[in-house]
This record gives sequence, structure tokens and C-alpha cells, in this order.
Amino acid sequence: MKWPNPKISKKSFTVCVIGWFLFPSTSFEKTGQNDLKRDNLIGKVKIVEEIDYKAHNEDGVIAMGTVTDKTSTSYNAEGIEVKIVYHNYEIERGKDFGGTDLFSVNNKGQKIACAHTRSNGNWTDSSFYDAHGNKIRCISYNADSSVHYITSLQFDKKGREIENTISYPAKTEIEVSITTEINYDDSKGLIESKSYKTGDTAHLQGREIEFLNDVGIPIESRFYNRQGNFAEKSVVTYDGYGNQVSQYVTDSLGSIMRKQKWEYEYDKTGNWIKRIFYHSDKPLSITVRKLKYY
Repeated sequence: MKWPNPKISKKSFTVCVIGWFLFPSTSFEKTGQNDLKRDNLIGKVKIVEEIDYKAHNEDGVIAMGTVTDKTSTSYNAEGIEVKIVYHNYEIERGKDFGGTDLFSVNNKGQKIACAHTRSNGNWTDSSFYDAHGNKIRCISYNADSSVHYITSLQFDKKGREIENTISYPAKTEIEVSITTEINYDDSKGLIESKSYKTGDTAHLQGREIEFLNDVGIPIESRFYNRQGNFAEKSVVTYDGYGNQVSQYVTDSLGSIMRKQKWEYEYDKTGNWIKRIFYHSDKPLSITVRKLKYY
């Protein structure tokens, strides 16, 4: 059975809106953890090209409609992503809000810089690593070289992220810094994350508890609001290749809020080449993927 990597494999800084609060998380790159493994790709993959279509039902057959997104991701021979090209189409406006991410990789396989080019603006990131290969700091710069935000990370002796802080300089649209503390309970197979305004641990911004299966993959997440009350629960399942095939989210009373599922077709290597996404049993999107190998 092939499984993706757990919590540490998340791809980039995200802010998830869960009920009442913002729950920030951030990923890191670690030596030995290449991007092919992070992206659950099998074999010596060189390029992954994806096209997203709106899905619609034609006489009981799920068909591809309008193109909504195109993405091409290139990996070097060591499995590190070096270039991503995006095309995000606003169908109603007939515009392409695309762009490119170009990564600089050092001789240790660490991504030390990224130039982001977008149709609506550019920015760059610089990343710094400790002696163990953990990414401990990332600075994001605006096009005018001013600092947009800084991510600072700490790790335990096992190389697991235990704290991250996202801080913004003064006079920006986001004036608050958020710190997330991450605790691991290996005996119970769970990960607990707590977020709060930096320096103000008394006022919780959000709390999440992830429950892991026997190979360390999150299969259930419970979210708590700023008052510490249980708000939502998410349960996910995976197929034998480690790809997510279902998710349902319930509220504090157990009522289903969202139900989603994914169906896949695979190539002979074991990488998926077609994916259909359903929301509440209605097909919403179809993704077709072409892979090129070394």
C-alpha cells in the first residue's frame, strides 16, 4: 500500500477558515523529503500537466465542460519541484489570471528562493535552513523589495514542526502575527495544533486535533472555535494508492455540513491520470493529468 506523507507534507502556507476563526498552518522542506513524495507521485516523474474542467451530467454520463485551470509542474532528477506554471481562468470575464513559480535549489536539494510571477503582481521568497535540513525561516518580499511577511519555524529532535509564527511588518493590511503550536502524542496517534496572536496565549484563535491511522496519516480532524468549543469534525478515507477518496464534515451536533468524494483512473505506474470530484454526490469538476517521466 502506497501512502502520502502526513502533516509535514503540506505544500505551502495556507489560512483555513473553520467556522469562526482563522487557522494558519505552514509547511517546510526537509532534506530527504522530496516533492515527489510530498505530492504522492510514484516513479521518476519529470513533468505533471493538469487541466481542470467543470463537470456536467449528459444523459447520465459525466462529461467535461469549460476549462477552469491549467497547471504544469516540473521536477528535477532528484524529485524537487523547480517550476510551476499556472493558468486560472475567470470564465465570466474572459481573463487568464496565470503566473509562474520558479524555484532556486542548492546542492543539498533545498529550495532557497522562489520568484512568483503573476498577471496581477510579483513577489519573491527566500528560505533558510538549519544544520539538520529543516526550513526555519522564510521571508516573502513584495515587488518593491519590501517585506510582505516572515515565517519562523521550530522543530523537535525528530525533525517535526512544533511551532510556526507568521508575522507581518507594520502598516500592512494584516497587522496581527499568528503563532501555531503543534504537539504530538505518539501513544494516542494524534497531533494537536493551537493558534493564537503572537505573545497572547490567553486568547485562542483556533484549535485542531488530528487523529492518525497506523501508518501516520490523518484520518479525522476536530476543530474548536475561539471559545474552545467543539465546532466541526472532518473524516477522510484513502484508496490503496494513498489518494483521498472521501471526506465528510459534521457540525458540533453531528449533522453533515459537507460531503465530498473523488474518483480516480491510474496509469501503469500507479499515478492518477483522471480525477472526478463530487460535492453532495453532484459532480463538480474533472481533472485530466498527463505525466512525463525521466
